[in-house]
Amino acid sequence: MRFLLAILINVFLSNLILYAQPGLAYIIPDIGAPGMNINYEILSPYQSGDEHIGNFGDDGFYLNNPGDDVRVVVENLIDTNKVIFGPIVVSWDGRLISGQIFIKPNVKPNSSDWKQLQTQFRIPFHVFTSKLGWSVTDTFYILQPQKLGDVSGNSETVLGEGSLGYRSKRGAMLVDSLILGGKTYRISTNDCDPNAPGNQGLLPFVLLSKNRISGQLSTIIEMNGGYQRIQNAAPGGGGGGGRFYDRGLFDSKNGDDGGNGFISGGAGGANSSGIPGNSNSHKKLGESTFSAGYSLNRNTPPLDEIYEASGGATAHPFGESGIACNDGDNCKPFGGFGGGSGNNQTKAGGSAGNAIDGQGPNNSAGKAVGNRMLIPLAGGSGGASGNPQGAGTFSGSGGGGGGAISIGAMKIEYLNIQANGANGGNEPADGGNGAGGGIILAPKLDVNSSKAEASGGTLGAYSASYGRLKIEKNLAGVSINNTPQLDVFEGFTTDTTNLVQRDFILKGTKNASEGDLELYIKPETGNWSLDTTIPAGQGNWTANINLPNPDTLFYLVGMMKINNPLGGKYLDEPSGVFSQAGANILEIEKKSDLFVSTDHIDFGISSKCADSVIAFTVENKPTASKSVTLQTWSIKGPDAGNFNYTIPPALPKTLAPGESVAYEARYIASMPEGPKSAYLEFETDSPEMPIIRIDLSAEMELLHVDVKPINPPAVIDFGDMYLGFDNDTTITLTNLGRINHYVYGVLMSNPELSVFPFGGLLAANQANQIDFKFTLNSLQVGEQTFYAKFLFNYQCNDTIDLCFKANLIPAEYTIPDSVTFSLISPCDTQTDSIYIENNSDAPYIIDAISIPMGNDVTMFNTSNNIVTFPDTLWQGEKRIIVVVFNPNQAPDGVKTAYIEVKIDINGEEETIPIFFKGEVKSGFINSTSNLAYGAIVINTTKSLDFTLTNNGIWDVQISNFTPAFTYPTIFTYTNPGSFILSPGGSRTISVDFKPSNVQLYIDKFTFDYKIGNCPLMTNTVDLSGEGLPAISIEIYLPDLVVEPNIDNYQIPIYAKVANPRDTLYGFNLDTMKLEFNRTLFYPKTVSGNNALILSNQLNGNNRELTLALRNITISAQDSVLCYLNGFTMLGNTESTPINITQINYSQFNLVSNITSKDGSLKINICKNGGDRLLDVTNNPLGMVIKPNPASDNFDIDIQVLEIGHYEVSICDITGNSSKIAKFDIDKNASKNYNTKIDATKFSSGVYRIVIKSPTENYSLPLIIVK
Repeated sequence: MRFLLAILINVFLSNLILYAQPGLAYIIPDIGAPGMNINYEILSPYQSGDEHIGNFGDDGFYLNNPGDDVRVVVENLIDTNKVIFGPIVVSWDGRLISGQIFIKPNVKPNSSDWKQLQTQFRIPFHVFTSKLGWSVTDTFYILQPQKLGDVSGNSETVLGEGSLGYRSKRGAMLVDSLILGGKTYRISTNDCDPNAPGNQGLLPFVLLSKNRISGQLSTIIEMNGGYQRIQNAAPGGGGGGGRFYDRGLFDSKNGDDGGNGFISGGAGGANSSGIPGNSNSHKKLGESTFSAGYSLNRNTPPLDEIYEASGGATAHPFGESGIACNDGDNCKPFGGFGGGSGNNQTKAGGSAGNAIDGQGPNNSAGKAVGNRMLIPLAGGSGGASGNPQGAGTFSGSGGGGGGAISIGAMKIEYLNIQANGANGGNEPADGGNGAGGGIILAPKLDVNSSKAEASGGTLGAYSASYGRLKIEKNLAGVSINNTPQLDVFEGFTTDTTNLVQRDFILKGTKNASEGDLELYIKPETGNWSLDTTIPAGQGNWTANINLPNPDTLFYLVGMMKINNPLGGKYLDEPSGVFSQAGANILEIEKKSDLFVSTDHIDFGISSKCADSVIAFTVENKPTASKSVTLQTWSIKGPDAGNFNYTIPPALPKTLAPGESVAYEARYIASMPEGPKSAYLEFETDSPEMPIIRIDLSAEMELLHVDVKPINPPAVIDFGDMYLGFDNDTTITLTNLGRINHYVYGVLMSNPELSVFPFGGLLAANQANQIDFKFTLNSLQVGEQTFYAKFLFNYQCNDTIDLCFKANLIPAEYTIPDSVTFSLISPCDTQTDSIYIENNSDAPYIIDAISIPMGNDVTMFNTSNNIVTFPDTLWQGEKRIIVVVFNPNQAPDGVKTAYIEVKIDINGEEETIPIFFKGEVKSGFINSTSNLAYGAIVINTTKSLDFTLTNNGIWDVQISNFTPAFTYPTIFTYTNPGSFILSPGGSRTISVDFKPSNVQLYIDKFTFDYKIGNCPLMTNTVDLSGEGLPAISIEIYLPDLVVEPNIDNYQIPIYAKVANPRDTLYGFNLDTMKLEFNRTLFYPKTVSGNNALILSNQLNGNNRELTLALRNITISAQDSVLCYLNGFTMLGNTESTPINITQINYSQFNLVSNITSKDGSLKINICKNGGDRLLDVTNNPLGMVIKPNPASDNFDIDIQVLEIGHYEVSICDITGNSSKIAKFDIDKNASKNYNTKIDATKFSSGVYRIVIKSPTENYSLPLIIVK
């Protein structure tokens, strides 16, 4: 059944890759870094038949130029800016392409991890053949080298995982450099491409480095088969067959899975041994580089047969796996090309072949496969399992093959590389041994102090084949361990130099016993062509190379021809081979052409503090073909300390052709006087001008300046001076030297000394001089000394010092701070004078005198006798200011203003305020100017008073009272006539308002008054009021019919005004009494319009309620005054009237009459068999509180029927309760109780008096008013 399944898989895979286009399985390695060449292989899909022969065209060499029959090219033309594919060799009957790919140096990938690369660094490519057209597309990845470097101290030992990097999609690694520790390293077999079927971590391992790869004396890179399981191969090796088990009675043991590898080893299993009840079973295939045990190029694993022995897998992409035993007693299958086959009973499995045939019973040995050049890169194949015989017997698993590894670096040293095949399992029927693997070492410079071994397994009588070793250079640098007969092939190398002249000598090495070495070159803009042939027989070789114009970038590929290459389906050799160490990217080395703007810089004559700068340039001319680097600089010579740079050159500095750099040479003068000389140098990397020299010179001269009219340090005396006034003197400077000097400033010891001009050019000419005017304006009193210093040449320390002295005399002013006027009436005027005096020994200046300012500025005026400002007030002088205070009918009160006198005294400005103050007193007060009566009922009278008071110091004459202007009969008062109010006197006048109509009344009356000498003035009193009609209202109760068991029943009390046009607002009912049968309704509360129950008493069979209502609004509609809230009850009668027995109110100005209408309450009762009524006893309790409202105290009268204990409490509206009395009623005692309660300890408010009887609680409201 499994055999049939394998056939179906083969058919399916064959149909997947139809010959509509060439198949392309994968490329290895699939990564490269900028500036590198990568020796790659592209593998065709493969099945056991010959259907993919010629997939890549005919075997042979192709330049890979446009028009060639076979080409490898990028899919997107833009990618030619990143990679170049070189010439190719097709071999293995058109199923393998070998070649070089170059990654251009200017490409800058974003990551070292292929999974993180941006799209532009994923290069799709395909293969073209003239027979079949374009292949499917694969991808090459341009990435940064992984920066591993020195990992010798790292405790991890698995390359390609953890901190030791990661493998590419097809299992390669590319590092910048790698230094390993003295320990054993294995290769990670984690899946490199989770998106593809199988485990690509089992592909051959390619390790590339841009620099060296080295280890220690004890460093081992282990690629041996048998890790973790005997049948497991190393990456690139073929898996061994899983062992079988012959089951005994009631035995469920089983064999093993096939070994992991490039192709999986055959699955083991269990044989029932013919015992009834037992069953045969197969285990699974191992992991492989594709699904179902196949290789990534679809080569077939050993297929399951019957349950006897499993075959070993080939490690070669175009090899053949071993065959399982299909007949326990008679099977004798031939070994595959690489993989060993199973045998009949008790026989060992066939051992694997590689460089030579393996060994094994019958015909089971794996045959030789592949070629000595390791093209394609492949490891050792796996051995077959043994065939057990006997119940309870295991066979041995086949040993896994050694791995395949290729290492390319600038230099390789101190590595011990092992790719040994594993021994088969040691059982009565041994497993076949795994073959040794394949090792390629490709150093561009050298390999030394390294070891290699690739032995086959040797368990039992049947050994496996050893592996292969390919070294591109220096066979002597690698010692062969444990494999003396190892198949070794020597390749070739080319020079590593990248920068060359157009005519240069190229060097290299090659295998002298092989054919010619052909060197192919492609200019950046041209095609590949043969440049030079190195004849066979040479080991170390040289070649004269001429690179044509105009290109500056070239690609070099070497291809060594193979003499008489072997043919054959499984031993095919290519016609030529490439080398990872035999290709390069060449760039034309460019020449520099330096130009310096000067060879001598003369700073000329300068002062002792000169700091001069002169610029110069260094240029790499546009005609140069190479950048040049200025490496170091120095200044030398007898006066080197006087010369420097403004900014030291930032070196090294590289100049591309056409670029220049400017520097500033600096001269700093110093003693002694005289000439200075030195020179500066640059060292460059230019062979044409290794040293740049520029001579430097300068001369220093001291300062020679004459000072007139004095010769310092003589003193300049200003004599006596007034503080704040200017005094001047002139100093003249003359240049007696040879160089110009510049006075760039004059420093003063005190800012009171100033100079003009501040500086200037003092030319080297005795006829040229500068006059400096020094001005002293000091604020210091007495003898004072001042210093000045001339400063020459900016940043120079040359100076000339001067000394000045003067005697400074201060001034003082005499100015009053205020003027106060006496008390006056609003109509009077007063005048006063202010004197500004100088009683000191020095003058001062009046700059300005302001006009009056402040709150009452209009009441004060000033004049100053037409003084012109600024006005100098000399010693003994004074100025006068006249001030006039005129209230001009102003209201009473203190009046203030001020002026400001601004003076300049002793060199400082001062502002001196002079304050003015006067008081106005008229003495008349009217208590009100507006009498507002509000609304009153027509034909009623309301009186308001207004009072006239004289609080001044003058008599007030009051007269000419007028009647009300508009309504003299509505607003009336008794005219007091004319009278005088003496100081402190007052007069009250009563004014009545009696409206006759319903309207708004607005009116006024006036009177005159005169204060002192002031003119007669009129005062107005405004009057307002409103006449309201007398309103009649009706209060009434409804007739109600209810059930006798309602807990929260409301009885409304209504009211309405008689006139539908009226509405009554803010009306108060002081009391309203209601009476009804107490057995039909029990009131609890009253709600609405600030309503209160003032009294709740029983009068025989009736209940009497006294209510108070506040702030009532009543309209012509039915207005609810309040609701009685309580219980309806079954009583001693069917109905009761609800009578309004009394209404009291006091707002007669609002309401003229109140009528009332009684209501009724009827209870629905059951009448079956007669009226169902209750007999009710007399009221058990009655209570009266008086007075209510109360202030200081109140009495409580209580009538009871029950005997027992009673308690009386008072509660406020927040629920706080205080017990105020208690008493007991005996059987024969009086049923009346009276007590007086002190109310002074309670604040104003609404309370309830609560009586707790033996059976009930009773309460009444209480209002306390303080």
